[in-house]
Amino acid sequence: MKKWILGALFLMVPACSTPPEPGPDGDPVSLLTIVELHPDGNHVVTEAPLGGDGPGSQTQAIMTTTCTNSVLRISYLSNYGGSQICFVGAGTANLGQFCRLKVGPTCYANWAQSVGSYRTGSSIPIGYFTCQFGGDAGTNLFGANNNVPVTDWCPQHAIQVSIGGT
Repeated sequence: MKKWILGALFLMVPACSTPPEPGPDGDPVSLLTIVELHPDGNHVVTEAPLGGDGPGSQTQAIMTTTCTNSVLRISYLSNYGGSQICFVGAGTANLGQFCRLKVGPTCYANWAQSVGSYRTGSSIPIGYFTCQFGGDAGTNLFGANNNVPVTDWCPQHAIQVSIGGT
């Protein structure tokens, strides 16, 4: 599996780019990202490395609490592990604009077509994923209190998320 991930990472990097700085272990760094959605389309984004100790651990603890109480929490892996992105508020966001995996300052993978599992809070208004794979497109609705390891093609290939009926 690790070989597939690294192979996919190399396919996403432009041929002319110079190699970025390695992470602490020379490996890609998973991210915890919080996106505050606003109906006008503006977003406030905060991200931190996921796991580990160090100067960012207090920030990460605050972010983890915010993410736990979020409207929608998406994980890369089907067991709710790996990189995570959390959405607070209402609005629509293109998943491709948020980084999921970094090496140094360079983003190697975004969240488009990368939903492995997701959880919704108790106060979520209706929401949905917009999905695209090849020539197929669709939507997948979600509501409050969902804990879903993704098996349907649509969430796995989500390119956009909308919360609050926008």
